Amino acid sequence: MKIAFVISTFPPKIGGMGEVAYQEAKNLAILGHDVTVFTLWYPGSSLEFDKNLPFKVVRLFTPIILGDAGVAPQLLFRLFNFDIIHLHYPFYGGGFLVFLAHFIWRIPYVVTYHMDAKPSGYFKKIIKYFSDSLMAKVILHQAKKVIIVDAKNQQQFSLLKKISPNHLVEISNAIDTNVFHHIDVNPEKLGYKNFNEKKILLFVGNLLAVKRLDLILLALKKINNSNFVLLIVGDGYEKAKYQNLSVELGLSDQVVFLGKILDKNLLAQYYSVADLVVIPSDYESFSLVALESLACATPLIVSKIDGMLGRVNEGVDGLFFLPGNDVDLSQKIIQFFNYSEEQRRQMGQNGCEKVTANYNWTQHTQDLLKVYFNK
Repeated sequence: MKIAFVISTFPPKIGGMGEVAYQEAKNLAILGHDVTVFTLWYPGSSLEFDKNLPFKVVRLFTPIILGDAGVAPQLLFRLFNFDIIHLHYPFYGGGFLVFLAHFIWRIPYVVTYHMDAKPSGYFKKIIKYFSDSLMAKVILHQAKKVIIVDAKNQQQFSLLKKISPNHLVEISNAIDTNVFHHIDVNPEKLGYKNFNEKKILLFVGNLLAVKRLDLILLALKKINNSNFVLLIVGDGYEKAKYQNLSVELGLSDQVVFLGKILDKNLLAQYYSVADLVVIPSDYESFSLVALESLACATPLIVSKIDGMLGRVNEGVDGLFFLPGNDVDLSQKIIQFFNYSEEQRRQMGQNGCEKVTANYNWTQHTQDLLKVYFNK
């Protein structure tokens, strides 16, 4: 089968949507399908990542790029002669070209609806409003199927509310448990000998306002215990702001900004060395970070928002805190560390077993093929 993937962002650019598309393309290619990924070329993009992949990657130059959106008209002609197109949405500037390819070349397409876009800035919000009003509904309705990653929480997505349930199919995201699993490692091996006796918190994600890293920093200040430390994996627009905040709060000795970690095996070691992973976001559509953490047998404290309700079982493999509330977050962190070491270890094991059973790529790929082949 000749399959085209269309997505706005793709590795090595970090993001959950790109990671899902990467794993799907890889697994389909391993099964013998001819897969080509079409994505945008960003300033500074390196083509080294694309070498030796089992599928092709075409990075499209666009004179108009705004955040993760961009218009690359040549995409329409590059989509000719595929058996099916798989659009990962949102992709403002690319989604309508997929619809045109379907209309002109008569090529069927499916859409994975990952999340509602949350643009910042007046101009981006205007673009989203007109795109959603004029094009998004057509794109979704004309798709062969719209794939959702969590049926329990689909109503959080505004564009899905008027789509017939018969037009939707649930295929949960997954992770590679050959990479993300518990690894026996200590802080000294990772270069932090002085953290050996510390209680280690970990944050993994893009440093954007919606991810609310500030809540962890404020919670640490309230805990006021130098035995608690925070490792931060990620980069983004708000990095300097959070670095300055950690200094202002007097947490410089307790907080380490590690930057991006592209090596997933190394990332698995950081998950494994942490006692606790904190996801304080105001918004998450699914959260691969939650699955990666649990696969490494590390419990979670997460914001009690729609996108996290299906990832965490309260008191079994993690805890919830009130969204945006650093006081409640600090109390939940203390509550977690008041559990016995055996209780905390069991929570991690519970999470690991859940991910292994329910979020594997083998099942995900087979479910995807059923959607492709279903007439």
